[in-house]
Amino acid sequence: MTNRKNFALRVTALPLIALAFSLSPAAMAQDITTVSIGRIQTTQTCQYFQESEFSSGLVASPWFLASQTYWRTWWVKDCMDNFPTFQTTLEAALASSGHIRVGRGQYKVNVSLSSIGSAEAGTTTTYSDDQSSGIFATYDTTIQDSSGAIIYGGSSKSKIDTFESFATEDTASFSSMSGEATYNVLQQQLAYAIARSIAFKVSPIRVTAVDEDRVRLNYGKNFLPIGSSLEIHGGGLYGVRYRVVSAIGDSAIAEVDGDLDTSEITTDSVVTFYEKGEDGENGRRYRKRRLP
Repeated sequence: MTNRKNFALRVTALPLIALAFSLSPAAMAQDITTVSIGRIQTTQTCQYFQESEFSSGLVASPWFLASQTYWRTWWVKDCMDNFPTFQTTLEAALASSGHIRVGRGQYKVNVSLSSIGSAEAGTTTTYSDDQSSGIFATYDTTIQDSSGAIIYGGSSKSKIDTFESFATEDTASFSSMSGEATYNVLQQQLAYAIARSIAFKVSPIRVTAVDEDRVRLNYGKNFLPIGSSLEIHGGGLYGVRYRVVSAIGDSAIAEVDGDLDTSEITTDSVVTFYEKGEDGENGRRYRKRRLP
């Protein structure tokens, strides 16, 4: 009887062991949120130019001489759609997050791109003559829940440099980018900026592990590129600034930026991501302390 009871216990324990392995962190799939892409509104870049048509004719005979002159002028408007394939690029960016599935689901996203333009800057000093130019676009994003209520709205700007030059008495260098390449790069940069704002709202960045001055995060290289600026809030009043130092497909490692106290950073801490060029990226990293 004893042997039979032991054998029965061993048999019933096997499914529990299998279940434990199936629920281990390595085997568990990441949480997936479904997002549908709604309205994508883009602008046009238009040029106006004038066209004219002129004709004249002369008829002569022994009895009369006649001439005719005809002149017509009109304006032509030539327009080009900005980012006509933006929806496809945004869908690809969202899908690469590992947390978002694009389709009919819990949330609906609307995007408006506007103010496509150029920007130039120049600085001249005794020692150097620096110039740069770029192209930028502003964007507005809203997220609606299943009831149609807007649960998030944001507006920002993205810019890339198209020309840079640097000159001193001894050296001179410059770099430039073609118009077609400019739009391709800006479109992808915009798509990832908007995709981050969506993903981090419906499936926030989380600290999954803490190791002294480093933390592991639940997003990978597509959404947290190396060098990205983060602010992590523990239980204290002030957030701690981190920089992403390593990233793979589905996770990233960030290291504290400066000599700061990280003792309050845990896996429950709130993480804020700053896009390149945002005001928060250049915020204060150190606290002022009074000397004794």
